[in-house]
Parts: sequence; C-alpha cells; structure tokens
Amino acid sequence: MDAHYLFILGVLICTARYYFLLALNIRYQSNPHNLKQSNEVIQISEDHYQLCLRKSKKELRSSLFHNSYIIPAFLCFVGFGGLGWIESLAVSLVSPYTSSSLGEGIVFFCIIIAILILISIISNYYTTFIKSTDGAVAGSRNKVGFFKEYLGYVLISIVGVSLFLCCFYALVYLFPSSWLWVFFCSLVVILVATNILLPFVKFMNLKVIPLDQGSELRGLIAETCERVGFSGAEIKVVNKSIKSSHGGAYALGFIKKKVVFYDTLIEALAPREVVAILLHEIGHHKFRHNWWQLAVGLGIMMSVFALLSRYVVLPEVPMSFGLSPSKAYITLLMYLIFYVIIAPFANVGFAMVKRRQEWQADDYSYKMLPGSYLGDALVKIGVTLNQGLPFHHPLCCFIRHSHPTILERVRALRHKEHQCPA
Repeated sequence: MDAHYLFILGVLICTARYYFLLALNIRYQSNPHNLKQSNEVIQISEDHYQLCLRKSKKELRSSLFHNSYIIPAFLCFVGFGGLGWIESLAVSLVSPYTSSSLGEGIVFFCIIIAILILISIISNYYTTFIKSTDGAVAGSRNKVGFFKEYLGYVLISIVGVSLFLCCFYALVYLFPSSWLWVFFCSLVVILVATNILLPFVKFMNLKVIPLDQGSELRGLIAETCERVGFSGAEIKVVNKSIKSSHGGAYALGFIKKKVVFYDTLIEALAPREVVAILLHEIGHHKFRHNWWQLAVGLGIMMSVFALLSRYVVLPEVPMSFGLSPSKAYITLLMYLIFYVIIAPFANVGFAMVKRRQEWQADDYSYKMLPGSYLGDALVKIGVTLNQGLPFHHPLCCFIRHSHPTILERVRALRHKEHQCPA
C-alpha cells in the first residue's frame, strides 16, 4: 500500500476511534442505573443531568457536521498532491533569495501552519460569535481580542518552527540516525515551549488579578505556602472569565514553578476549598510530576520515532505524497504526520501516568488539609462550573482521559474521611 493511502487509512481509524468513544460515553451516561450509582456519592439534579446530556449530544452532532467536510477535504488535499504543491510554493518563494534548504523548510512549515490556523480561525469565529452555545461568553469577547490572540499563535508558531528546524539541521550533521534528529530537536522545543511559549499562550489577553490585601483567602494562601515550603513560587489569578465561564487551575513550569487559578474558580469556591485545590497543584510540583511527564512523553516519542525510522526514510514514502525524497525537512514531515496517527494509541500509557499523578496530588492535598474541602471543590468545578457529569465510561477514561473521573476522586476522598475523620 502506498504511504499516502496508509496515512489516509490511519486518519480514518483515528477519527472512527474518537467518535466511537464519544458515542459510547454518551450511551453510558444516559443509563439511569449509572446516574443512580453516581447520586449515592454526588447528587445531580434532573435538570443538570438532562442539560449535560443534551449538551454532549449537541456537541457530537456539531462535530460530526463540522468534520463531514473538513476531514474529506483534508484527505483529498493530501491524497491528490497538496503537500507537493506547498513544497513547490515554498521553493518559488525562497529560491530568488537563497538556495538554503533550511529557509525553504521554514517557509514550507509556516505555510502548512498558516493553513491550519486559518481553518481554526474560521471554525472558532463561527462557534464563538455566530453560533455560540454560551451567549454571555460570546458577548464578553470582542473580535479585536479574538484576532489578536490568533496573531499571537501565528508568531509563536513561526518562532517554534524556526527553532525546531534550526535544531533539526544542526543535529543532521551530528547523528547518523534520522529518528534521533527528530527526537532531540523535539526535546529542545518542548523545553522552550513549556517554559517560555506555553506560559505566553496561557496568559495571552489575560490579566493577573491581585487578591485583596488582608482578605481571608490571601492570608490562607500565604500561610499554606509557608507551611508546605512553597513560598518562593508564583501564585496567580487570571481573568479567564473574559474567555469562558469554566473554572480551573493548573501547575506550570519546570524551573520557575507557578500555580495559576482562573477567577471563575476563585469566585465559585470557598477560601478553604481554593486552598485545597492549591495544595493539589503544589503536590504536582512536590512530586516533580512535570519532569515525570516530560520523561514519559519523550520515552513514548522516542519509541515511536525509532519504530518509524525503518519506514519513513524510504524514498518512495515522500514520493507517494508528491514530495521530493532527498530533502531533510521532507523526511521530518514524514516523521511528524505518521507520528500524529500513532500518538493517540501510544499515549494511552501517558494518560495512565497522568491519572496516577492526579491520585498522588489528591492524597497530598488531603494530608495537608483533611476534610471535605477538596471533594467539594472538585464537584463545584467539574459539575457546576464546567457543566459536566462526574462519571464516564471506563473504556473512554482508560483511553482518553488524563484525570480520573470526579466520581472516583470524590468517592476516594470521602472514604479517607470515614477512615480518618478530621
């Protein structure tokens, strides 16, 4: 089978897998028996339950409609030499100025990224401003901010592509195995992206909101950080409410440790519930979860690249896409596009590691602040703020989810409460 047909088959399999799991999960959540079991731990009103089911079904139908033309158009573009056309365009743009393969590669990847971003802009503009499911959010977001955000993504993409290709071309001369080229420049880009580019994207168009001096929450956060030895890190609250009504918090950074809260979360939770979430995020830093995720992710990436190295370097592989077989950046592209269709299956192991880390962080938070605070906060975040259901199909969780379900986490926390009451 030609390589481009193999790629098309892989894309179709990944798409079918995605929709199968979504449909399976909706069917599981629609079962009254599963709702009854959930209500023994987390009470869900009938109105909220029906709202979540309607929302899930609507999103599934909307996604099917959207991808009914995006995916066929993409597959036709790839199957009928679209990538070869982009290569020719890149050559024509660069050749008057330089014969550098590096410059040609940067322009080539920037064209691909520009096409993807343009598709994303059109899709998100439609869902945000024309057919929004959250009128309050659509009304609060101005169009200037929307396009300013995408301009930031374009600039970051250009920087990332340039850095990636510079590393790639430098390493071509140092290592005989082409998969090592891709692996090492991926490592550099991941480290730079995590510590510089990702924080920039996360805070784009967002402002840091200072906590009121002398407030109960500010005092509790300062006391907690001092008690657990985390006083040197950054704790930020950002005005996420201008983009979404959902709430959340996350740990960020390998070197400079940060914990970021959404203002929606701060407003929805009691002060000690916020502290419980803070302790959960501190737990991620204490156990060096970011470093473990990096190690596991790179291990999976290295294994996949090593596996692909026996196939994608064959000259007939890029030729089947209408591309030149002798260019280093074309070999890089072959690694990346085949990695995309293998990664969802390979990353099941990564999701397992992430779920284990969530359990560790929950345990740490409970030990530092016993009681129902963390469990109550999880219910408010996942069920009320994010308008979701706390239970999902086990197979869907195993394959796709990086977190245990809220039902599992709250059940475990309440079991600890009964064993060791505060």
